[in-house]
Amino acid sequence: MLEESIRLRDTISGLMELAQVDMDYTIAQQSPIRMDELLWDVQAYWVNKAGADALQINIEHMPDDEAMLTIPANYQLLFIALNNLIGNAFKFSNQQPVKCNFFADETAIRMQIIDSGIGIPKEDLNLVFKSFYRATNSHNFVGSGIGLYVTQKIIQLFKGTLQVESVEGRGTAITIKFNRN
Repeated sequence: MLEESIRLRDTISGLMELAQVDMDYTIAQQSPIRMDELLWDVQAYWVNKAGADALQINIEHMPDDEAMLTIPANYQLLFIALNNLIGNAFKFSNQQPVKCNFFADETAIRMQIIDSGIGIPKEDLNLVFKSFYRATNSHNFVGSGIGLYVTQKIIQLFKGTLQVESVEGRGTAITIKFNRN
């Protein structure tokens, strides 16, 4: 009964988040967001939640011009999107460390979240961003199938893209990219 109440709570929370994103989709207030600073804020959140070595950030490249680290967006919505991806990475890898590679230059900002979890079956890769869809190998994990849908909507709202690469049984890498053009 406790497990079902937790599942119901998570579903309701997901629906509320979905409704909030749908509402904010057209009215989200935007301001300049430094993506590297957002990433450090997300890491601080996960240090408190999962421990100091849980989320490992690797800075691959930083631009000379700090302005190239900024995009017009909504901080809270991007925080939700990153936390959805990182939370999934922890959940589906049984709380193993998660890596995040960060790259920024004059043409793009890219973040790649990498886990060593159960992976996504090939036949499910094109479906995981549909609302309420859950991959065939994910049913032993608590969830509602809303998180990736919400995350994709948020990233698209700010003109970004999501790309998923996964090997079942070996892990998943999800890349967020914001182009500068």
